[in-house]
Amino acid sequence: MKKTIVIIFLVATVLMIWGCEPKAEGSWTRPQGSVADFQKDREECINQATKETKETKENFDLLVSKCMQSKEYYFGKNP
Repeated sequence: MKKTIVIIFLVATVLMIWGCEPKAEGSWTRPQGSVADFQKDREECINQATKETKETKENFDLLVSKCMQSKEYYFGKNP
């Protein structure tokens, strides 16, 4: 009986945390950018952020975001 209550509690906790996770709506966009350009730029930003995260312990997503913005992308809803 005690084990069942603990399992239910753990499942409920995981579901609550999962439900509270912020969901980003939108995508990276750049005027007159091609899919190939986006893939290349995204890969470069991910590689750069991976390297910097190991050195500075800064937030990976923040580093990727800064890199993408430096390449004239913006994050938002598609028209």
